[in-house]
Amino acid sequence: ETYHLYNSHTVSMSFVAELINQAGVKVKIIPPAEFVENLLKKYDDKDKTDDITQILVHTNMLSGSMEKTSFTLLNSKTDVILKAAGFEWSRLDREKVKLMLEHCIKVGFININNGKMENK
Repeated sequence: ETYHLYNSHTVSMSFVAELINQAGVKVKIIPPAEFVENLLKKYDDKDKTDDITQILVHTNMLSGSMEKTSFTLLNSKTDVILKAAGFEWSRLDREKVKLMLEHCIKVGFININNGKMENK
């Protein structure tokens, strides 16, 4: 049996960007094509290649022009089991994003300077 452990309260990237802005970090929302173009321009930077690959693979941003297999993950059974164990996923909100950003800064994953995110 397979269990899919993920928060079923999905959100868009633009919503996440709004929450990051509300948490005090300036994020400019740009069209997906421009975002991919910017990633590809920086792909040859050895310090960024792995991160960029992860973004491109896990967001399916390059799949628009390619044939792909579509997968539908269902986690309702997993959610029932988790609920019986006393756990329920909550929705993403500004406070959770703020805590995530604070942790990312603490562990050195990102740097924030004057409200703007800097490269690590």
